Amino acid sequence: MNDAITLHDDNSEIFVRNYKTKRFIERKLILINSINKRLKKKSRILDVGCGPGIISIEIAKLGYDVVGFDGSKKMIEYAKKLKHKNKIQNIEFYKANIHDELKSISSNFDGVIFSSVLEYLENYEEIIQLTHKLLKTNGFLFASMPNSRSIYRFYERLAYKIIKKPAYYKYVVNYLTASRFSETVTELGFITDQIEYFSKKNNIFNLLAKILPPHIPNNMYLGIYKKHYDNYQ
Repeated sequence: MNDAITLHDDNSEIFVRNYKTKRFIERKLILINSINKRLKKKSRILDVGCGPGIISIEIAKLGYDVVGFDGSKKMIEYAKKLKHKNKIQNIEFYKANIHDELKSISSNFDGVIFSSVLEYLENYEEIIQLTHKLLKTNGFLFASMPNSRSIYRFYERLAYKIIKKPAYYKYVVNYLTASRFSETVTELGFITDQIEYFSKKNNIFNLLAKILPPHIPNNMYLGIYKKHYDNYQ
C-alpha cells in the first residue's frame, strides 16, 4: 500500500483532474444516491482513502457528518483546502495509514466508504473485519471496485503485461469479481444489499450494454452491504 500512496502523492494533480471527468462524476453520483437511499441526514460517515476529498465534501454538503482520511499527504492537503473553500464545518480530514487507523478508531459510524481503495490492499479481508467493528447496528459498507469481468479490464490487464501500461496497475493487488468480493464480505458479517455496475468506457460499450449482461460492458461496480450482526469475531 505504501507504493500506492507514493503513486498518489507523485501524481496528485492528475488524480484531482480525473475527479472532474465524466466517469468519476458518475461514480460520485451513484455513491451519493446510494447513501441517500439508506442513511438519514446527520448520519456519521467514514470515507476511507478519501483522496482529495471531493466525494466527501459533496456528501457533507447534503447534511451528513463526514470523516475522511488518506495515506497521501498531498491528497489530504488538497482536501483541507477544499473544505476551507466550501466553508463546511461538518467534515474532518486527516492523514493516516488505513490499517492502523481502522484499528485505533474508537467511535462508530452509520456508513463506511471505500471508493476504489480495496484493490490496493493486500489484507483487504482484515480491513473489512475492522470496518464491521466500526459500523453501528444496521450500518452500511459502500465499496466501489474495478470489475475484473469486464471487457475493458481484460484488455487493461493484457496491455499491462505487454507494455506495462497503465502504470497504476503495478499497485493493484486485488482483481475481484463482484460475486467473489460479495462472498468474502458476507462471510465477514454482512448481508449483500445491492451490486450496481457502472462506468462504460465509450459509446461502443454503451451499445454492448443493450445486449450483454451488465458485468461485461461496465468496468466498475459498487457493492453495498449491511451489517448483519454485532458480535462477529
